[in-house]
Amino acid sequence: MNNNVCIILLIFLIVYLIYKISSNSCDCFSVGIQRKDKYNCAYMNKSPVERIKELNNCSNYTYIQKWPDYLECNNVFYTNDIGINKMCKYDNMQCMSTDTDLPENLPNYYKNINCNKITLRPKNPEQLLTRLNEIYNTEGSNGVFVSMIFDLSSVWYNGLLYLDGSGSIIHKDIYTNFFGLYCTFGFIWDTDWLDKNLVDCLFPFDSATTPIKTCNTWCYDNKCFNSNIDGCKLANTSNDGLTPDRCSQGLLSYIDLKKKYDLGNQPYPTNCKQNIKYITDSDPPYREPIKNSSGCFNYIVDNLKNIKETYNEAVFLKDIDDDGIEINKGLAMLKYLNKPLPAALLFYTNDKYHSKCINLGYYKDMLDTFNSYFTPDTIVIIIIYNSMDYSDLEFLKYTTLGEMPEYVDPN
Repeated sequence: MNNNVCIILLIFLIVYLIYKISSNSCDCFSVGIQRKDKYNCAYMNKSPVERIKELNNCSNYTYIQKWPDYLECNNVFYTNDIGINKMCKYDNMQCMSTDTDLPENLPNYYKNINCNKITLRPKNPEQLLTRLNEIYNTEGSNGVFVSMIFDLSSVWYNGLLYLDGSGSIIHKDIYTNFFGLYCTFGFIWDTDWLDKNLVDCLFPFDSATTPIKTCNTWCYDNKCFNSNIDGCKLANTSNDGLTPDRCSQGLLSYIDLKKKYDLGNQPYPTNCKQNIKYITDSDPPYREPIKNSSGCFNYIVDNLKNIKETYNEAVFLKDIDDDGIEINKGLAMLKYLNKPLPAALLFYTNDKYHSKCINLGYYKDMLDTFNSYFTPDTIVIIIIYNSMDYSDLEFLKYTTLGEMPEYVDPN
């Protein structure tokens, strides 16, 4: 009998200890400067107030001790950049910025970071839509510049939005496609993008401009290769002549990919700011002024002849590596570099009624994330492709972010 009592008491004690431990802990994760972390899906579905309550009770919450003092100021609950953590904060749930206690080595463009929600509203959206269709369809024009969301995993896993450092120029019957899934968002610039020096360097096809390695190393398909060419010297875009960037990496990969896959008589890559082309089939390669052409894009178009490419790669933030740059910082960098900001958001679909989009889980994630960063009156240009080979694009209409159709659970 005594043995049975002891066993019952022992079981009771174990159950009690388990209860105490579980009641004094929470399902948390470290919030700091790690690139990617493990995320609690149930946590992400909670309201900001519920998140704050949960984190305040979290015993192993180590990186940011005073929640929500360092919450990112666009209703996104987490940022992986210590600079933004310290520049944007909440005070009684009101967004404000501070320049106190900042890291000493922050780049200058941080001074331009705005903590508030972003608004992209051209003066006349209807006229913008007309310009885009005209430029896209006009022979000899500089085309339309777009940059789609590249790292969808950031949207899916942590609710953050990144601006990629490159995009594509699209033009009817020349380049009618770009890197992007249907039912996804991106950014589109006004038609004067070339006159305002948006693009640093331009490649006739996707040239693997990231990851950025060294001046004579480039990577493709998860493998890295050495080159006997000094990409930094050839590109002539490096800030100090020694630091690689997307343009130098793109040149190295362009040269080798063209040889490896026997891509034939491709146009040379170009530098839009310097109005030069890179003569890449010479040994050694060299730079040469673009003559008898109206610019870096038209030179490529004039020399494509009967070659058909899916899309080109145009680098506009040359020092941004693999995963892009968080959107607040990206817009601040564009301002600092005196480059034009996107004119509007872009939504890419194959169905003008969006019926094929509204049931997709990643559409919901992207819509939620864009709503956390942008105001509801932000203009969205709807671009639609009308054929199986994606070769018939049309700027269909414009709407606002707040008027985008809501996600509908297919179950």
